[in-house]
Amino acid sequence: MTYATHDDLLRLASRERLIELTDRSDPPAGDVDWALAQADALIDARLGVRYALPLDPVPAVLTRLAAVIAYHDLHVEAVPDKVAEDYARALAWLDRVAAGDAPLPGGGSGGGEEPAGRSGGVRAEGPARIFDRSSLKGY
Repeated sequence: MTYATHDDLLRLASRERLIELTDRSDPPAGDVDWALAQADALIDARLGVRYALPLDPVPAVLTRLAAVIAYHDLHVEAVPDKVAEDYARALAWLDRVAAGDAPLPGGGSGGGEEPAGRSGGVRAEGPARIFDRSSLKGY
């Protein structure tokens, strides 16, 4: 599952600009697909501590954030200030959502739940104890 597509990147930059950023090899190496996959992985890593993945339905805000992150990652030489600021804001918001300090619009599959992997605590079962305080009393 991907959060953003090539068309979502075209909302941030022109086709010519994307070609300029990615036309570093012949034949083209699929840099846009790589950047989109990296953005998805980053979002999943940040939100996976709180939400069950994959998110279903995907909140629309994550589409824009994935495009912003991917667009930033395509800049391998100099990153324009606006792109760097958008990227920093996207990461800060993802961190706030992961910490539970900001809501995830649409909720995804884990909205309002305990963080993934923490919802029941740890349980361990085994045989009855042979030694305990009362059986060792006096030793």
